[in-house]
Amino acid sequence: MKNRYVLFADLPLIAIAACGAFVARFDLAFYKSRPEFATYLLAALVTKPIVFLFFGMYRRYWRY
Repeated sequence: MKNRYVLFADLPLIAIAACGAFVARFDLAFYKSRPEFATYLLAALVTKPIVFLFFGMYRRYWRY
C-alpha cells in the first residue's frame, strides 16, 4: 500500500462520519439510549478501509 497516509487520515474521518450519522438520526444525546454505537463504530473502522483498499482507493495513482 503506497498511500498509507491517506488511510491514517481516513480513520478519524470515518469515526466522525459515523458519529455525525448517529447525531443526525438520534439527536445529540444518542450515547445514552443507543448502546449499539460502539459496535457500529468498530465495524465501520474495520470494514470501510478494507473495502476502500479492495476498490483501489489507496493506490498512488487512480485508474480514472
